[in-house]
Amino acid sequence: KKIRVNPLLKNKNPRKSASILDKWILAQLNILIDDVSKAMDSYELNRALRPITNFVDDFSTWYVRRSRRRFQKPENKKEFENASAIFAFVLTEFSRVAAPFLPFAAEAIYQGIKYQASSIKKLESVHLENWPKADKQLIDKKLIKNMAEIRRLASLALAKRAEAGIKVRQPLSELRIKDYKLRDKIELLNTLKDEINVKKVIFDGKIKNEIELDTKITPELREEGIVRDFVRLVQGLRQEAGYKPKDVVYLFVSAGDLDAILNKNFNLLKKEVGAKNIEFHRAEKPTPSTTRYYTGFDAEEKTQIDNQKIWLGVKKV
Repeated sequence: KKIRVNPLLKNKNPRKSASILDKWILAQLNILIDDVSKAMDSYELNRALRPITNFVDDFSTWYVRRSRRRFQKPENKKEFENASAIFAFVLTEFSRVAAPFLPFAAEAIYQGIKYQASSIKKLESVHLENWPKADKQLIDKKLIKNMAEIRRLASLALAKRAEAGIKVRQPLSELRIKDYKLRDKIELLNTLKDEINVKKVIFDGKIKNEIELDTKITPELREEGIVRDFVRLVQGLRQEAGYKPKDVVYLFVSAGDLDAILNKNFNLLKKEVGAKNIEFHRAEKPTPSTTRYYTGFDAEEKTQIDNQKIWLGVKKV
């Protein structure tokens, strides 16, 4: 199956990026190239394969997930283009490294990369490409160490959430960290906040444990969690209906006591779920306000949010 990478890659070597995540994945990529090259030069094929497996895990479970906002809801066009260029570049280089070990998967990835600039020449197959060379100037070992610490702290905080029975979509107030060594790493700390869904990260040498997670859910945090759950449900319905991201929909909602919270966040919800309008009633049949476009739902669902029954229906405009 052909793998599609979108948008088109304008620059075959987009090595510079302001994003800490991009700098980290480029460092990991060049470590991968260096490690696999050394192992193959020594004819140690088992040792050559292990870094590939580790890189796939880093790329898919951390880089892609933490970069999702830049693809789905970028701050501007430039951010989207930069993120996409790094993403495609990393996949291209990875396909070259993986080609001897995963020939079919590497070829599928390589063929999925599209170049926008006509001056960039792409070979017929990844197996005709030259072996990549590691750029050791991009290997920031301190960044790799700090990111590993961020991921470790995230795991501890998520374990605290699990112990308290609080899902990750529910925002929390703060995480306190005993060790001050990451105190000035603002972008890394923002990555941690996003991963564990807290408003603040505070350094406090007086706490007893390595970390302390404030699990108190205020009315404001509860409302934000309900809105996030609702957006997730609608996105799931959109996927079930086979919509594309650009498709605009009519959304019908019957949520009982939650209608007031959803109505309060009306404009935000419209933007987040790509809705032209949201109607807070269950449209079992055409009504005067919906006759002009209601002909049945493309998808609908009965479920619960915050122990409240909710019904959703979507129809493409």
